Amino acid sequence: MASTIALVGGTGNNDAMYTGYVTGWGQCFEALVSTKLANVYFWLKKTGSPTGNVVCKIYTLTGTYGSATPNTLLATSDNLAASTLFTSYGAVGFTFSGAQKIDMTATTRYFATVEYTAGDGSNNVGISYGSDTYAGNLAHKTPSWGATPSDMHCEVYGDDLPVT
Repeated sequence: MASTIALVGGTGNNDAMYTGYVTGWGQCFEALVSTKLANVYFWLKKTGSPTGNVVCKIYTLTGTYGSATPNTLLATSDNLAASTLFTSYGAVGFTFSGAQKIDMTATTRYFATVEYTAGDGSNNVGISYGSDTYAGNLAHKTPSWGATPSDMHCEVYGDDLPVT
């Protein structure tokens, strides 16, 4: 049974990721429980025929919670082929394996990002985000990270393995 580490809502606005534009979007969150990281879900879709891989990354954060940006990389998910995404928005899961199943600590604040560094304006990965209703915040990478007063759909789950 999976432990819920964080659930953040936020959909209704859409944007994209591709080379030369935005190559990452992320959500700052505070972990609810201590457990091993297993999966992260974002609300994504594809436009056209994107190539390459999409990954999720977990970072520490820098700055004030609510206007923070990703800082130090802690873990990277398995690759997900951009071509396998659907053409309509839906929850897309990223799996963390092996040494990337890091310990998540309750009340610690993290950044979960989704990143894609291929494609173009016609062949890309779409993301959905919404109004700023959560204590954390959204950030986007163009090419450096910048904070945005919004939230994106982000679900973070652990696998109930003991924290070591």
